[in-house]
Amino acid sequence: MTKGIYFGILAAVSVAVMGVFVKLIETDQNNFTILFFRFIISLLIILPLILKDKNFSFKIKFPYSLSFWKYCSNPVYDFRNETN
Repeated sequence: MTKGIYFGILAAVSVAVMGVFVKLIETDQNNFTILFFRFIISLLIILPLILKDKNFSFKIKFPYSLSFWKYCSNPVYDFRNETN
């Protein structure tokens, strides 16, 4: 199996376990507190992977063209010009 399959399985299990723990503590804690700790725990898990990679950058290496949004915002068929 490849590394990607392992990460996919780990992600699915992590989401399921996180959902169980959120359901268990949601009656005792505020929603904002639960969300804060979810992000902090996720950061603590991901941070060693980020620090391990010497070439890590938040910059997009292959920026996508913004003209993509132009095609998404235009409808395929314009119903306003249809005559009845």
